[in-house]
Amino acid sequence: QDGYQKLASSKRAKMTINGEPVVEIDIEACFLTILFGLMNKPMPNQDMYEVKGIPRPIVKSWMTIALTNGKLPTKWPSKAKRELEKKLPTKNIPTAAKVTEAVLKRYKWLERMPDSDIGWPKLQYIESTVMKSTVMELLGGGIPAYPVHDSVIVPASARVQAIEILQRQFEADVGVRPRVD
Repeated sequence: QDGYQKLASSKRAKMTINGEPVVEIDIEACFLTILFGLMNKPMPNQDMYEVKGIPRPIVKSWMTIALTNGKLPTKWPSKAKRELEKKLPTKNIPTAAKVTEAVLKRYKWLERMPDSDIGWPKLQYIESTVMKSTVMELLGGGIPAYPVHDSVIVPASARVQAIEILQRQFEADVGVRPRVD
């Protein structure tokens, strides 16, 4: 009723296109990867959400808040903190300020983000432009494709071709080659 985009990823994985199983190709840490390109920084060779001493879900939540708002969080929004406490019930959730300090040790250049006029609207626009050009190229090549935010659903037989097209389109628009999974 609400369309395929609102389905859980596990349900989307059961879709077929012309009777063929599908794969969903996702851009890893899409907004952060776009930011690497916009800030002209080289992509790290490891998990971008890996920050010493801070559990990955906390860093990912922090990044989502920072990139959505275009500024470094000084405190957790109450909803975000509740979600982290549910995800990590045995962990003590550090303050947003402590996470900011740890993240800036790894990504010092993020200090400049609030002055760079980069926020959710710009990141979302770039993401949607990349996805549109990817889907258009796939369709032009006879490959059915369905976008889902920062991923694309294609027939399993088109996986390799779709990855190449998505990475190439992203690199052309952003200046860095994304990792996909």
